[in-house]
Amino acid sequence: MKLTVSGKFFAVVLVTAFATTAQAAVDYSKERTARMKSMDSAVNEILNQTGGLFRYEEKTVLKKLDVLRTELSRIPETFPAGSESDATKANIWTDASGFADAIQSSLDQVERLAKAVADKDKKQVRQEAKGLQKQCRACHGTYREDEY
Repeated sequence: MKLTVSGKFFAVVLVTAFATTAQAAVDYSKERTARMKSMDSAVNEILNQTGGLFRYEEKTVLKKLDVLRTELSRIPETFPAGSESDATKANIWTDASGFADAIQSSLDQVERLAKAVADKDKKQVRQEAKGLQKQCRACHGTYREDEY
């Protein structure tokens, strides 16, 4: 079978499109992993700060809350259609409004924690930090394939 110039061009475009899509999925997977690790680190630091493992430092907790606000607000852009991976359940894409609601619930929990910090209510800070961890686990339980 002899390909014409336009046939060769089409074949190159098709292969390039496939490779680009595959690369984009890999890039999104790496970005998601980095974002999740950043949030996991922030939540763990907050739990350590509020649980008595480390000396409580309000500015550290506030800094970690800023990390969570930033990362959570950017989560939707790291799950575009066509970026499916083994670590995610398909319902991220099939239940986009539920996924958006879960992200908003996490952001709301961050704000409840921030309010407790501002009120200097250490007992409430600890309770809201645990609530944040619970929210993370709930979202991962719904939208992530592996255990959290």
